[in-house]
Amino acid sequence: MYNPEQKQIILKNSFGVSYHVFYESGRGICVRMLGDGGIWSRGYVLSELSIHDFSVILDKNDIFHFVFQSKDGRILYGHGRNGQIEIQPILNSKDKTPWMKHVSLVIHGNRVLFFYIINYQNRFLLSMQTIKEDIPTKPIAIDYVDGPGKNYHVLVDSQEKCHLFYTNNESSVKRLYHRTFNENTCIFNAPDKIAVSEHEILFSGAICIDKQIHFIYQVSSENSFQVVYRQLGTEKTDECLYKGNSAPGYTGLVYYCETLWFFRICSNSIYVRTSDDQGKHWTDEALYPFGTGNMLVCFIYFSNDVKELNMLSCYEIPGNFSRGYQLAFLNRNAYSGYLKKTAQEVNHIQMPGSLDKREHPDSVGKSEKNIRKNTEYPEIKELQKKIMLLHNLTENMQRELTKLWLTQKGHEKKLELLGRSYAHLKNNQSYIDNDGIDENTITETTEEDTGIVQKLAIEDEPFETDGVDFPSA
Repeated sequence: MYNPEQKQIILKNSFGVSYHVFYESGRGICVRMLGDGGIWSRGYVLSELSIHDFSVILDKNDIFHFVFQSKDGRILYGHGRNGQIEIQPILNSKDKTPWMKHVSLVIHGNRVLFFYIINYQNRFLLSMQTIKEDIPTKPIAIDYVDGPGKNYHVLVDSQEKCHLFYTNNESSVKRLYHRTFNENTCIFNAPDKIAVSEHEILFSGAICIDKQIHFIYQVSSENSFQVVYRQLGTEKTDECLYKGNSAPGYTGLVYYCETLWFFRICSNSIYVRTSDDQGKHWTDEALYPFGTGNMLVCFIYFSNDVKELNMLSCYEIPGNFSRGYQLAFLNRNAYSGYLKKTAQEVNHIQMPGSLDKREHPDSVGKSEKNIRKNTEYPEIKELQKKIMLLHNLTENMQRELTKLWLTQKGHEKKLELLGRSYAHLKNNQSYIDNDGIDENTITETTEEDTGIVQKLAIEDEPFETDGVDFPSA
């Protein structure tokens, strides 16, 4: 069933190789690679310490970065910068019983920014830390938020500016706030109120298109529900994309191939409205055809693939695990079916001569000229063929290297187990010889068994905000 709380993360590197990062009970955070024929490799465990509270991203160099909450309530950060997975704690916890802190992270320049929610004096506090050159800063409180749910969203736009959205519904006046990260002070600027209502506000998502932030939020009362669309920092009035007496379900925005999609998930069905002019005009709502018999899954999707970088912007996107994985709105067959089904219902902009802009005669003539041009010059076709072969060869090499890396990790685990067995036998022999156990040996073995590179641990560090000290999580 589609549920962002049961998220599945798909990461696609610059070579087009896809990885699935997921949580498995009893094993922790795992990663597997999509091979030929849509077959997933066996899952490799990134950390056995994790509960189902984690976040993963790829940096521009295709390096994994992830943050998670451990079984004892700590927050830890891991990466693969040095050819192997290294993990270090960034925040210790006095409460050893874990609860959902909704951890997340983003890459901002040469820093990694971490976000999470803690419980302070029976209120929920949105907090952050940064890490640079493996050294984490002290935790900093940002603001109080309403409830323990995921009520904040962090986005880095195309100009490398970090945006934070969050809600506060504690008072009689409900508010949606927006803040930007100040690189000089390494804290967020003062909040701007971008939405105010007497009814509850729920932030639903934000994406960046051509340096412009597009976002949606829900306003709900007892018998009235609305989903409102807006562009950040523009004079454009709000656009109501859904209004009804029943909840809209899970909602989100996806931009792909010059089409902006608003979707909502209800009863395992996808309902959509689209805009071909970046939110100025929207079609009527229609059911999106996306296969039958497959349960919808909430994917969080990051891609470094050059074929998608400039044409795709999304965060949460519905899909399923057929043939590896399939993402809605990126499936051309389903998109064609949607266009045919809604051809009579779409309120699109008419071009001169009552033609849709996709069918404008100038564009048709240009495409025909391009086709003739390519066929007239066989050298171009040959060059295109060689480029495609080189691209395929590079992708295959990347897959093989990843398989070798996973195999190496498997062998390293086996060697680690052998090392533990040897140490255990050695300890037993020492016990027999000396009628006792060496405490130093036990301590060293226990530290090695954790598998963690503990470079710096913050324990009982205070939060800093407006001159008030807050305790650690």
